[in-house]
Amino acid sequence: ITVASALTALTAVGVAAVAITTYALSVQNQHARRYHLLPALDAVEDLNRALVDQESGVRGYIITADPLFLVPYERGVTEQAEAMEVLDESLLLDYADLYALVTAVTDTASVWHDDIAQPEVDLVSEGRRDQAIAMVSTGRGLAVFDRLGTEVETLRSAIERERDVSRNALSL
Repeated sequence: ITVASALTALTAVGVAAVAITTYALSVQNQHARRYHLLPALDAVEDLNRALVDQESGVRGYIITADPLFLVPYERGVTEQAEAMEVLDESLLLDYADLYALVTAVTDTASVWHDDIAQPEVDLVSEGRRDQAIAMVSTGRGLAVFDRLGTEVETLRSAIERERDVSRNALSL
């Protein structure tokens, strides 16, 4: 065996080792990315449920002025915050494109809550139910809530697509 052939063999082994390591790290990264998205998907479902609970609670409270309808509203506010925290933890650092969608959902949810739902609740609580009904009659709350629902669905779909891309990369 000559020195040149020994060096060639060692180089080939080194290149193969680097290729195998690179592939293994790639598979490991894709695996981690795929399973990192599962909590985000669960959080989107929790978020959607929390928003629907809030909307139902506000609507029931405006119709009846019964404080029992505030229970799902208040629970929904808490559950929304918890779901958003999971989305932050799951997406903020590694998924800038998905996190931009989270930001859009957060912004629209804030508008709906701060400018529509909470003022309507406050009006009913202050005995000004007719003014709350007048707010509802403008249709603004429905339009914002519908936009919010669309944004949540867009986020869910985008997370599922990213998960599928990671799954497909693992099967290669």
